[in-house]
Amino acid sequence: VLTIHGKYENLFFKQSVSSERLNKLGYVNFPVDLGIVGYRVGFVSKNNKNSIENVKNLKELKKVSIVQGLGWLDTKILKHNGFDVVTGNNYAGLFKMVAKNRGDIFLRGANELNDEWQTNKNIGNLSYDESIALYYPLPRFFFTNKKNKEAIKRVEEGLILAYNDGSLMNLWKKHYLKSVEFANLKNRKIYKFENPFLKDINKNYEKYIYIPK
Repeated sequence: VLTIHGKYENLFFKQSVSSERLNKLGYVNFPVDLGIVGYRVGFVSKNNKNSIENVKNLKELKKVSIVQGLGWLDTKILKHNGFDVVTGNNYAGLFKMVAKNRGDIFLRGANELNDEWQTNKNIGNLSYDESIALYYPLPRFFFTNKKNKEAIKRVEEGLILAYNDGSLMNLWKKHYLKSVEFANLKNRKIYKFENPFLKDINKNYEKYIYIPK
């Protein structure tokens, strides 16, 4: 709200892209995290881990219930793609929900798995899946008031320069590479889905999206 009404000059914040935010706010058309959060890997219960590993195709995957936060954009994306989504309104409680088998898998970004596992691994019966990943485009942009046109241009040009000279990738690796390697995307079966909230977006951002080797 403060950004929309311009109460604070040059206030920027990072958030997942949706058509609603694109319409209300000014934005930098660059995926700040290189889209890594769009690769979704999951926490599971120890006694349910084998059933997830036995998923062999999309039909079987659609039978898996997914734990997500109430009001999260991911929840809306997954429901759009036909998944049964079980929601909770407490972030810390979502790990306990899946550990207690109140849902089959709690999906998180590949850049989030390692840190969250280290924080929550003492929860009884909690584990994480190593066999599958879901992918849907989930770029995170810097948003600001629409009036900040010069600042938007400057930030976008700076991000592109940093990407091209390698400094942005070095920073990305510093913060995300350990967790991305822990997520081991290259040895997972990746199922791809659409994000219906990107219909109005300029596709120039796609050239900067991280692609696992």
